[in-house]
Amino acid sequence: MREGEKERKSNDPTMIATFRHLPFSLSIVLTLFFSACSVPLYKVTPVPTNSQITAGNTASANSLEVTAAALLDDDQAFARFEANLPLAGIVVVDIYLMNRAQEKTKSLTFELQDASGKKLALLDAKKQLKQIMKFEGVRLYPVEGRKQTLEQLQAIALPKKLVLGAQEEKRGVLFFSAKQDAAQLQGLVLLVKGTTAQPLRLKLQ
Repeated sequence: MREGEKERKSNDPTMIATFRHLPFSLSIVLTLFFSACSVPLYKVTPVPTNSQITAGNTASANSLEVTAAALLDDDQAFARFEANLPLAGIVVVDIYLMNRAQEKTKSLTFELQDASGKKLALLDAKKQLKQIMKFEGVRLYPVEGRKQTLEQLQAIALPKKLVLGAQEEKRGVLFFSAKQDAAQLQGLVLLVKGTTAQPLRLKLQ
């Protein structure tokens, strides 16, 4: 939990039930407050739509061009997600893809490996949010605030399987679980499968 931050409350039934030991009037006030609260748990910066990544590595295969960068700096992660994702064991990979072919791509999938070849688990936005909340000890929270944060994350997250149309470009992020301080990882390699018989390999470090 960040310094100076109060523990967030929830308005779901299980959380509200914890107020039964409080004075009745205070329980009513808290319930109404949590229900009305609509501030996101975390402020997620939108990803620029269909724009190149200025700092990243690029690889291409079969008319598919991919540029990607791993977000491992604590300050940069906090600026974009209002949370220290690397310290929570989450690797954010910023990706730009461009299909220069005159036909759509096959279904593309993504894999992230460390220097030892170990595969990191790919997280959807919901699991990513759950992991950062667990790391920060957020147990009580406004349901609407969590919903808004999840929607913001889903808006920038690429699907686990992606098909690009002819001449289509797309930018988004992928979340991977490192199960350790992500800033300590070395030799990260992104694999994009579905372009050729062999995956497109892109070194991120």
